[in-house]
Amino acid sequence: MKERPPPVFGIPELDAVLGPALPAGWLGLLTGSPGSGTHLLAKQAAHAAAGSGPVLYYATHESAAEVTRVFESFGWDPLPITIADLGRELHQEQLDRDIAVGRARARGLALAEAALGAPAVPSGAYPPSLAGRLLTDVAPRDAPFRLVLDSLDLLLERGSAEETTRVARQIRHQALAVGGGALLVLHPAVTEPRTVALLEVIADFVVHLDLVEDGTQFYPSFLLRKVRNHPECARRFRGSVTGRGMEAQF
Repeated sequence: MKERPPPVFGIPELDAVLGPALPAGWLGLLTGSPGSGTHLLAKQAAHAAAGSGPVLYYATHESAAEVTRVFESFGWDPLPITIADLGRELHQEQLDRDIAVGRARARGLALAEAALGAPAVPSGAYPPSLAGRLLTDVAPRDAPFRLVLDSLDLLLERGSAEETTRVARQIRHQALAVGGGALLVLHPAVTEPRTVALLEVIADFVVHLDLVEDGTQFYPSFLLRKVRNHPECARRFRGSVTGRGMEAQF
């Protein structure tokens, strides 16, 4: 008997719509306004797949310790999740490079280095490749996996929009090949509209989060605005945050 794929978000109302409509391997795009809950929903998507295969969670604005604390605060076990702090990795590598370049400038080039033609490059001229880091992790996968990248902002900051969309396509290709799922978080307010549009075209589904004011309170609102080949699945849900995570209702 074929194993049932893990839920996308662990939110029954959303998963009931998405599950039957998605291909065996999918790429999802989660967008939202600041403070709407995208970071929390990304973690919930990682938790929803725990125990079904490898789960990779890439943080760019939080430390691994912070991500772990959020998991634990909602009663989610972080142990099955591989949490990588891409922001720390990038900045540490960049700092090491800056220090090395600074020392080289201070002491000058040694004769041996000059003979080898060592270039005196300015700091940051060859930034570490986040795209390469992601694809190195994904390419060897030969079984279903769950990847969550929170968020694409750092990739767009360090590289071009073309590189970012190429990475998204390659991740989707690998997910489709092995039956995995990948969720990419994007903040449209700080991204060029053309890049947002291209990523929405690549994605199998798009979920947008907003905060809606209700008197003196606010609640998250989920807009499922694209499901590939199923335009009838588009709909809006009213959300809430409980001790178990994010929830939704029609």
